[in-house]
Amino acid sequence: MLNIKVKLYSIIFLFVLFFFRAQTVLLPHDSKLKFDSFVIERYGKAQYNVIYDVEFTPNTADLSKKNNVSLLLQSNGKISKFFDPNTLKRDSLLQDYQKKDNVGSDELNQLLKIKVKSDRIILKDFTKNLIIVENKYRKRYQYDELLPTLVWKIEKETKLILEQQCQKATTYFRGRLYTAWFAQNITLNDGPDLFHGLPGLILEISDSQEHFHFKAIAIVKNENEINMLNYKNKIKLSREKFRILQKNYFDNPGFDMGTAFNPDGTQIKIPSIPYNPLELE
Repeated sequence: MLNIKVKLYSIIFLFVLFFFRAQTVLLPHDSKLKFDSFVIERYGKAQYNVIYDVEFTPNTADLSKKNNVSLLLQSNGKISKFFDPNTLKRDSLLQDYQKKDNVGSDELNQLLKIKVKSDRIILKDFTKNLIIVENKYRKRYQYDELLPTLVWKIEKETKLILEQQCQKATTYFRGRLYTAWFAQNITLNDGPDLFHGLPGLILEISDSQEHFHFKAIAIVKNENEINMLNYKNKIKLSREKFRILQKNYFDNPGFDMGTAFNPDGTQIKIPSIPYNPLELE
């Protein structure tokens, strides 16, 4: 996120960002920060804003451990964006900082106070039959592909979610079997993450192993802007290469941080991260 022009080794700064996000960072008096350049892509206004509680299993070796994150779907039937809503405040600050000549410790610490749990962004463009996936593994990576076709089996069973009458549907998608519940009265061909293709907005979906469970916890109808920061230095690649890079990052999260050593001369190694992606294929 930052290109720091100071007389410090970049490995030290990355170490600080990686391990001490909750602490105050002080930079040398004459240091300046230069933020990556971006333009704001505007996609119109959302018709629905849906907050999902996402529960997932990060490590298949320990199925009892679950993590949770709240993610936001902004959708108007033509365009939708699924992302961590905490990035809205971060993006607002970055827009302000991009206008400044000198950004230092105060601004950096403002950013570090914003708790973004996920840098993953899913943008669906139904007018172009296109989906854009972006994530950050130290650097920012992005790929696009045609909207994947999900073959749904709609069943008769129904239940209420947030006072919406929802109907059951099932599908097999990229290595997992899913059960979804879509709102019969919200006629948006959309849902959380990559999911879409039903005659109503998907308010709940989970895989058969309960490794991933998306459930709507709030629906707000207002016309918030759907925007995305288009960074000039993002790396665009194919979905296949993106998945390889993602797996390599989890296996070796310090792969691009250079080499650092303990006081006794032994090399500092960052342990691998358990890998359980949504898409298995």
